[in-house]
Amino acid sequence: MQQRHRNRLKDKLDQLWHEGITRIERWEMVSMFGKERVTVADWRIVQEAWAEMFEKPEKADALALMKVQNTTGQLPIAYVLLIKSGVKPLPL
Repeated sequence: MQQRHRNRLKDKLDQLWHEGITRIERWEMVSMFGKERVTVADWRIVQEAWAEMFEKPEKADALALMKVQNTTGQLPIAYVLLIKSGVKPLPL
């Protein structure tokens, strides 16, 4: 991963840290990782980078991933990362 892509990922993770949510466009992911498909291995790298932001990486908040789809394509157009502890069910 190029330095500029590492910086972009860090910016996204900083947003996640401060706001509890961030959106990463699919084009950003494929650009950062230099491939056409986003894979489980890519998300592991994101998770590892997230854990490294903590004094004790094993205490890093668990993350949730949501794919943003449109109706015309099979591939997601973006991904939303959330801190799991901040996700609550709708009060119905």
